[in-house]
Amino acid sequence: MKGFKDSSGKFHPITDNKGVRKSRDQSAKTEGVKLERKARDHTSYCSVCQHDITRGSEQEVKQHIKEHIKMQEHAEHTKQGIICDCGVRKARVSDKGLEKMFEFNSSVSKDVIEREYDDFTSSVTDFGSADIATAVEKFREVGLRGKELADEVREFSDSTGTPLEDIDIVYVAYDHILQMARNKISEVLNYDFLNDFTGGGTEFYVAGNYMATSYDYSTEAVDELREKLKEASKVQLEMLSDDVFVKSFLSDVEVF
Repeated sequence: MKGFKDSSGKFHPITDNKGVRKSRDQSAKTEGVKLERKARDHTSYCSVCQHDITRGSEQEVKQHIKEHIKMQEHAEHTKQGIICDCGVRKARVSDKGLEKMFEFNSSVSKDVIEREYDDFTSSVTDFGSADIATAVEKFREVGLRGKELADEVREFSDSTGTPLEDIDIVYVAYDHILQMARNKISEVLNYDFLNDFTGGGTEFYVAGNYMATSYDYSTEAVDELREKLKEASKVQLEMLSDDVFVKSFLSDVEVF
C-alpha cells in the first residue's frame, strides 16, 4: 500500500482517486445546471471609428460600418472640395469650365431659317410651301400682301363650304384676280365676259392645278373681249388701264 510516514512515524496511506470528483458531502447527489441558450450577440467594433463599440447582430454591425464609411467619405469630399451625391464622386468644374459647358451659339444662317420656315409651314398647314410662294407671288403682282391672301382663302372656304385642307390656294389667288377684273370691266363696259359671252368656245375660267394653275379660255372668248375693248371710248379705256387687276388679267389671257 502506498503511503508515507510523518515526523512522528505515523503511516498515512495514499489512495489513487485521480479523475474522481466527489462532493464534500458524499451522501449528497450532484445535479447538473441547465443553461438557457439565447441568440448570440455579435460583439465587434467599427473599423472606421475605432472607439465606437457596437453590439448587435452581424448585419447591424455591417450596416453601421457601411454608413460610417459613407459619412467619412463625404467629410473627405467636403474637405477636398469635391461635390458628392449618394456616394458618387463628381469632380468640381471650374468657372471657365462651366462657362464652356453652357456656351450657346445663337447664330442661325439664312438658308437654315428658310428651310425651317418651309418645314414649319408644311407641318402646321395643309398647303405646300411652293404653292404658298406661287400664290403669294401672284397676289404681289397686283399689290396684295400675304395677309390678304390668307383672308381670301378663309372667305373662299366659308362661301363654298370647302375645308381649308382641300383648298388650292393658287386657284384662289388666280380666281380673285379674275373676279376683280371681271367686275371692273363689267362696271366700265357693261359687259360681263363670263355671263355675256356669245361665242361657241370656252369662256374664261381658272384651271386650278396648284403651282401649274392658269387661266383657260378659247380663242373666241379672247376675240370677243378684244372687240369690246376696241369699241370702248378713250375715257373707258383709261379707267380700265388704271386698274391693276384688269391689266394683270388681260396680260395673262393675252388679249393684247
